[in-house]
Amino acid sequence: MIQARGNSSICKEMALTYTELITIKDLANNLSQKECAYKEHVTEACISMRVQRAMKRNGYNNKIVFLSDCYKLLNNP
Repeated sequence: MIQARGNSSICKEMALTYTELITIKDLANNLSQKECAYKEHVTEACISMRVQRAMKRNGYNNKIVFLSDCYKLLNNP
């Protein structure tokens, strides 16, 4: 796993890959999945699967709660 500087708390807490981290940051900055897909040159299904894999790995069932917890970790490094 690649850890990005300045994001150590979310990488340690959530065990996110670099691509998942980028996607989560974009979603936390109010980009839609479609906008994230366009920005990263992938399909919307790919963005959705990234979020689902990260949620499953961390034991979340609710996407809103997962993104909220990620947002908190991003804002408290």
